[in-house]
Amino acid sequence: MSTTVALAPQVGGHTAAGSTDQVVTSAESCAFEYSPETLAQRGWAFDGTLSGTGAINDSRLGSVPSATFHINRWYRGGSGNEVTVQYETGVVDEFAPSVAPGTRLLVAGEPRWGGQPLDDAVAWGCGFTQPWTADAATAWATAFGTD
Repeated sequence: MSTTVALAPQVGGHTAAGSTDQVVTSAESCAFEYSPETLAQRGWAFDGTLSGTGAINDSRLGSVPSATFHINRWYRGGSGNEVTVQYETGVVDEFAPSVAPGTRLLVAGEPRWGGQPLDDAVAWGCGFTQPWTADAATAWATAFGTD
């Protein structure tokens, strides 16, 4: 059985967990418009392959949806071969790609409450998480100065 996941929209700089019951337009829900400049401002970013979904404990919210990725390349904010980040499930295709385990993505985000890059790390939608392509990976490397 495969799991399909998508990111929650961004509201006020934080992921709107559970917002799939709410009708929100893209312009209203994205805290930042995706561009190379706004991408380069994110606290963490990587090229990763989705290995599974589940739940993790947020320091203030309790149990939240998550996704675990095998890391192909870090652009900023982390190290190691695997990371688990807050990653909302649901059908919000306007905001982020729906994917199944084994899908390779470029993923960027922020710590939900501030602090170190991967403290309560939230993967952002709105273009900040997208399917991997060679062209997109090159653009991300350029944006982060790691090319």
